Amino acid sequence: MRIGFKLVLGFVILSVIAASLGLWIDWTNRAVRDEVDSLAHNSIVDFADATEMQLALMSSHTTAGELLEARRKQSTADPAPFIATIRQRLREFRRSFARMQQKRAQVARDTAEKGSNIEPTAQSRSQPTVVDPLLAAFREYSQRLERFLEAASQDNERAAEILYREMTPHLQKEVLPLLESFKQTAEQQFAAGVRNVDATLSTATRRGHLVTTISLASSILLGLVFSQLIAKPLARLTATARELGKGNLSARSSIDLTDEIGVLARAIDQMATQLQSTMVSKAEVDNILQSMREMLVVTDDTGRIIKVNGSVVQMLGYSEDELVGSSWTLLFPDLDGKQLPPAGGEHEIVKKAGQRFPVHCSGAPLRSADDSLGGSVLVALDISEQKHAENALRDSLTEKEVLLRELHHRVKNNLQIISSLLQLQGREAGDSVAGRLLKESEARVRSMSLIHEQLYRSADLSEVDFQEYLTRLAQHLSSTTEAARIEVRADAIRLPISQAVPCGMIINELVTNAIEHAFSGVEAGTITVVASIDDQRCRVSVTDDGIGMAAAAAQAHPSLGLQIVRALVDQLRAQISIEEQHGTCITISFDLDSHAQQHPSFNGQPQQTTLSQ
Repeated sequence: MRIGFKLVLGFVILSVIAASLGLWIDWTNRAVRDEVDSLAHNSIVDFADATEMQLALMSSHTTAGELLEARRKQSTADPAPFIATIRQRLREFRRSFARMQQKRAQVARDTAEKGSNIEPTAQSRSQPTVVDPLLAAFREYSQRLERFLEAASQDNERAAEILYREMTPHLQKEVLPLLESFKQTAEQQFAAGVRNVDATLSTATRRGHLVTTISLASSILLGLVFSQLIAKPLARLTATARELGKGNLSARSSIDLTDEIGVLARAIDQMATQLQSTMVSKAEVDNILQSMREMLVVTDDTGRIIKVNGSVVQMLGYSEDELVGSSWTLLFPDLDGKQLPPAGGEHEIVKKAGQRFPVHCSGAPLRSADDSLGGSVLVALDISEQKHAENALRDSLTEKEVLLRELHHRVKNNLQIISSLLQLQGREAGDSVAGRLLKESEARVRSMSLIHEQLYRSADLSEVDFQEYLTRLAQHLSSTTEAARIEVRADAIRLPISQAVPCGMIINELVTNAIEHAFSGVEAGTITVVASIDDQRCRVSVTDDGIGMAAAAAQAHPSLGLQIVRALVDQLRAQISIEEQHGTCITISFDLDSHAQQHPSFNGQPQQTTLSQ
């Protein structure tokens, strides 16, 4: 059944009830009006007619007395005006009496036709017995009045005798008592009619209350019926819609109706089923958020907290009610409250008790459908244990760094001791072959000692500033000879110790070899050391402008230094090339280790250093 038909049916039923009540009230009003009309025709009119007849008789009798008085004072007085007045009063009496008879005849006919609602009283039933004697008494009074009028124009004494001896006693003892009885009957009938009307009104009131109660009960019953048919399904549909709005996609209305509400309910249930099969419900999302180990804080566009998960409550000691509505700066008091919550990085969060601990934050703004800023979401991970581990590792690394720096320092000191011992023995040996060999060994030890000295002085114990190392090595070698000037052109290179030591020893051997053999028979020369990096490959060359490798080999036996150079080249997995043109140029090239790098201060131009004794 359609809703429109249900509503029309309800309005029709209410209209029928209202129309029935209105018809009954109209019928009751007509009945009361008929009662009042009947009362007016029977009692009030009878009383009025009796009063008019009484007044007419009294006026005619008074006028007759006035006629006698006028004739007594003046026998020639004209009786015509008095007679006319008397006859006029008699006509009024007859007219009132005739109207009363006609009215009573009409009432009798009406009563016979449709019945009367007024119960006849004893007085009303005896009214005909009063009317007939009244008519006979009036006729007798009229006859005596006619005799009075005939005597009044001829014999005043006879007229007075008729008036006072015949008319007055008859009027007072016969006519007026009958009129009084008729008036009393009319009064009693009026009182009975009033009581009857009051009883009719009381009955109508009781029936009205009954009909009103029935109408009210019918309306309430009709309302309950329509509540079951319309309001109750709508309430179930509203409750289902609210549950779906809260994210409970399992809610169903289960309304089995054929009207518009049933069609709408089935459409909503079908939509909920589709959503449940394609979307994650709000309850599932809340369960996921509450089970997160990370702390989740959601704020609005003013920075007020609108949602937190269980990890926040558990780890910070606040209740959810204490946090919701508060500013996010309650948790991050050290940050600028005018900005949104931190989008990332490490910060300190504050518990309710005041303790602080580090967290790693990851945040993002929340955007509404129109791409306006609707707030932000912040995820914070407690990194206290990680920080403790980092601090412990840092302390361990610091300790190891100190030990390693001390180790390099001790190695450097030991190498310097060995170098000093070799230097002392070389001085004792003089210019002999043994002395020369001791000096070469002392130079080799010195080159290694410089590596360890730089390491323990450097902030980075894993790499050597090779540019500085070459400069210091050249300074040391220049101090041992006056036959050559040493120039250093090196990029800002940092080499690991595994490559810096053999590379440094190679350069030491090549420069030492050039000092000893390249300038035989030459007053002075120049030795140039170049170091550069090109595409993660280090290239080092030692060039002299002396007599050349072939001439030098002709003047001296093959040296241990060249043998050491070849061994160290193999250790570096390097490539070596020798060129002879206006001197000798020996170049080695090798790949840098993965952690070797060009120094950040390198600006693309090699640093040049010239040393001479």
